[in-house]
Amino acid sequence: MKKLIAMLLTLAFITPLAMAASATTNAEETIMVRKSDLPPHVLKDLEERQALALMSQRIETYGKWVGIGKEVGSAVNDSLSAITTQADNFAKTGVGKFTVFIVAYKVLGKDLVGMTIGVPLLVVWITLFVYFWRRLYVPRKVLDRIEDKKRFYKVVQPSVEGEDRQVATAALFIGFLIAMVWTLKGVIF
Repeated sequence: MKKLIAMLLTLAFITPLAMAASATTNAEETIMVRKSDLPPHVLKDLEERQALALMSQRIETYGKWVGIGKEVGSAVNDSLSAITTQADNFAKTGVGKFTVFIVAYKVLGKDLVGMTIGVPLLVVWITLFVYFWRRLYVPRKVLDRIEDKKRFYKVVQPSVEGEDRQVATAALFIGFLIAMVWTLKGVIF
């Protein structure tokens, strides 16, 4: 019962205030007139006022945008400086150094492994390829005898002939191609 009386008294006091607030008086009356009915100097004055009102509205809108842009820029700058500081502090710890190593390995690992294995492999295969190529295909001079401080050489033809020579050449060529592809993959891709 007390609550009901309190609610009725509250409504009795608030209702007149709400009615007074809702009853607005329009001091200015609006009249609609065609542009052709207005004198030129009044029409020009009205157009200038409209242009100024539009311009001031645009300037106000642009000002709000500039303010928002400045706030966003400040927020981004502050957050990036905080991230940079914390990342630097983290990178100085043991765990941070390990994490940097893992990230670097993920980014450069395949390339690094490809180059550290591929380049020496390529050097070895080039050396073997040249050595065995000369042994299999190029006739060479061999010291035959020495008489009175004179040296006599004879030309020796490659000792491997036929199918064995082709198998050895194929093995060298395939090994050379594997080393070349491995190295190029490590360097380029």
